[in-house]
Amino acid sequence: MPPGIAVLGDSTSIGIHLAILKKCGFPVRLLWMPSEPMLRSIATQFEIPQMATTEDAAMLAVDVGIIVIGLEPTHQHRIVSKAIGIGKHVVCLPPSDIRKEGVVEMLNSAKYYPQLIAFVAHGLRFLNIFQKMRSLIKESYVGNLYRCELRIQVPDEPVSSYSWKNDAMMGGGILNLYGAEMVGLVHYLLQDKFHMVSGYVKCFSGEFPQKNCLRVSTSDDFGLLQGETKKGTSVVIMLNRNSLKFDLDVKVIGSLGSLRATNEFLYGQKNNSQQQEELILQESLSDAEELVQYSPERVPTSLYVQGLMNFFQQLRESFKDSGVGSPTSSWSKDSMTDAVSFDDYHQIQSILAAFRLSHRHRRWFGVETNLIETEDVKFI
Repeated sequence: MPPGIAVLGDSTSIGIHLAILKKCGFPVRLLWMPSEPMLRSIATQFEIPQMATTEDAAMLAVDVGIIVIGLEPTHQHRIVSKAIGIGKHVVCLPPSDIRKEGVVEMLNSAKYYPQLIAFVAHGLRFLNIFQKMRSLIKESYVGNLYRCELRIQVPDEPVSSYSWKNDAMMGGGILNLYGAEMVGLVHYLLQDKFHMVSGYVKCFSGEFPQKNCLRVSTSDDFGLLQGETKKGTSVVIMLNRNSLKFDLDVKVIGSLGSLRATNEFLYGQKNNSQQQEELILQESLSDAEELVQYSPERVPTSLYVQGLMNFFQQLRESFKDSGVGSPTSSWSKDSMTDAVSFDDYHQIQSILAAFRLSHRHRRWFGVETNLIETEDVKFI
């Protein structure tokens, strides 16, 4: 059995993650939320036996071995440092911290305790269609890589009150909510890193739709990111939050053919083939569709839910039995090599920082691994 889990969340959207954890067989021992009425409601709904009065009480529980953090991004680094410092495994739900000091603090904490789990739960790379796409790229299905195109469109969620999601500096906006996972997906599929980048982001709805509200929304609704990898592959990522429905399209084009993942379908086509694209694989979303109902605030697509389910299922399988729900259960690092570590997340945030600087200065930037720490970026 895997160790017991404590979940720290700050909104009702944590319900979808509780449903996923229970579906994957994790024993959720404890829940903490800043709102006591919301805490009691969700704990009752998901039959969680304990409710913590403080964040520290949740982390110090003796029957808890993993802390799942679903708080707003700027609060996550503090919880991560405390939890890892007392020997707890940590999983951050995206979006995680985007600030220089927060990301570096998380990275340093994980380096001091390499035996502990320290992941950001990016689930798309655990989908079968993307694991198959990566495998086919490795097998030279497309030959030499020319370009990679990613496009994600999501509906704009209704906003009833001002929150961190309306502030780009606090982790809001489509670049933070979806851009980080798209950049990580490029790294995963191509097994290559960005060398130089150019970016443009736009906030269309600056005025906050609430009477007598003096605040202005700075969260971006659109982003166009261009880059070149170290091996010379051209990458284009388009992010759009003004769509009527969710749509994800990932295409990789090479000298011998192309691969395209459209939502749950993976297609392939050889350059010398006169036929249309062939269906290679279809992702099964039946389990995910059952769980989407548990997110009343921001209803995620079944594709994202399935990715998170696959992530937590693989995490559960990485543990070796040492008693029922034991907080000292050992785990196998080899089975989680695809997960986004804090080191991977630091690299992703360095690239997003270069994109933001490119937008601000209207020019290409080289990507430096220490960009977030020093903001010392090389002009191209």
